[in-house]
Amino acid sequence: MRSSEECKECIYNQAKRMLETLNVNSPLNIGILVEVKQFLDGIDLSYSPMEISQYINKLIQERTGVFDPYLQDKNKANKIALNMIPVAKNYIEQSEDPVYTVVKISIAGNIIDYGISNEIPDLQKIIEKLITQEPAINDYGKLYESLSKAQTITILVDNAGEVIFDLLMVEVIQSHFEDIENVNIICKNYPFLNDITVSELKEFLKLEKKSYNVFGIENQWGKDYVGSVKEILDKSDVIISKGQGNFEIFYERYSGIYYMFLVKCPIVGNELDISEGHYVIKFK
Repeated sequence: MRSSEECKECIYNQAKRMLETLNVNSPLNIGILVEVKQFLDGIDLSYSPMEISQYINKLIQERTGVFDPYLQDKNKANKIALNMIPVAKNYIEQSEDPVYTVVKISIAGNIIDYGISNEIPDLQKIIEKLITQEPAINDYGKLYESLSKAQTITILVDNAGEVIFDLLMVEVIQSHFEDIENVNIICKNYPFLNDITVSELKEFLKLEKKSYNVFGIENQWGKDYVGSVKEILDKSDVIISKGQGNFEIFYERYSGIYYMFLVKCPIVGNELDISEGHYVIKFK
C-alpha cells in the first residue's frame, strides 16, 4: 500500500509522541523533529506508511541512544492483557462459536497501538463491543474452512499486549482443529514502537511453557520485510496477519493472507472502502 501526503502528518506526530515518551530535552527534541520533517518532505510515497515509520524509528533510536523506547510500555501492555485473559476465556466458553469469538478478541487487542496513541483504552469495553459487532469485511467463513484443512498455520503478530490475545487465539484454534501440527509465529527482529520482538516473545513463551516456532522479520529501513519470511509463508496452509502495519506492507506484495485488524486511519479505510473505526477479517 502506497503512502499519501496525509500519512506524513501522522508519522510526524508518531515521532513527537515517541520523543515525549522518552522525555527528550528540548534542543535535541527540536533537532530530531527537524530531521524527521526533512526526511518526510523528500520521501518517495511508493513506500508504505510502516516502512517510512521504520526509518523514523531508527533515526530516533540513533539520536537518543535509546534502542527500545517503549520497553516499559510493552511490559505494562502485556500485564494488562494477561489480567484480561480470564474474562476473555469466559466469553469464549459461553460462545456458540468459540473460534469466531477468540478471533474477535484477538482483533480487539489491536487497539493497543502506541503508533496511534500512548494510552491503552479499556480493553474489556473494546472486547465487549467487537463480540457483539460484525466485521465490516467478514471472511471468517472462508478462514474457518481453511483452518479445517490446515496442518501448518503462520501468524504475523503485531503489538505487545495484543500478542497475548493472539496466543489465546492459537490455543483455541488448535483445540478445535486437531490436524494443525505446526504453528509459526512471526514478529519483529528489532524494537519498533510497541511491537513485540522475537526475543520478548521467546522469553514469554518460555515462562508460559508454550512451544511454537518463532521467527523474526527484517523490520529495519532498507531491508526486505516480505522477502525475509517468504519461505515460511510459502510453506503455510493458513496465514493470519495481525495489525494495520502488516496489512500496509503485505497487501499488495503477497497473496493468500487473512488480515485481521482495526481500521485506525482514513487512508487504510479508503483502501478497503470502509470507515475508520471498523474492524476486518479480510482475505486476499
